[in-house]
Amino acid sequence: MLHFKNRELAEKYHVSPKTVSNWIDLAKSGKADLMLVQKGKYSYVADTQENDTVLKLLAAKGKKYRNTAYFKEVSPRPGFYDIYSDRQILDIITNLSVHGEVPLPSVRLACKRVNQYNYLQDGAKHWEDRMARFESESVTNSLAGTSTVASVKSRGRLPTLAL
Repeated sequence: MLHFKNRELAEKYHVSPKTVSNWIDLAKSGKADLMLVQKGKYSYVADTQENDTVLKLLAAKGKKYRNTAYFKEVSPRPGFYDIYSDRQILDIITNLSVHGEVPLPSVRLACKRVNQYNYLQDGAKHWEDRMARFESESVTNSLAGTSTVASVKSRGRLPTLAL
């Protein structure tokens, strides 16, 4: 008879392998209506339609005990759809479902990685304010501390970049 490996059930129902072992123990003690397949000294859950229904119920029952800090449902504000394009929204949703985090795809700009979503809505204004502050400061910063190619060549040295 066909059966599931514990790892397959854990991945299919988004539970830990220990939870699958607990389900098997429940079935052995008669507290769960799972049909088991015995292979040597190991027991596996049979691949049947009845077991599929019971496994769905067991997985749903276990979800109410999950730590909400790790499994939180969120929804975007209505303005979210005004800020991002359909392609960007799809990119964000895909990365959330695959990686579990908001994507930070970046582009390489002047030896610095810049997030492609930083400059939407108020981000561009924040960037302009920051650049104006850097230009007005008398101390060395990432903009004022760089040398131009002309000034480096006039000193007879070639520029070296540490990336």
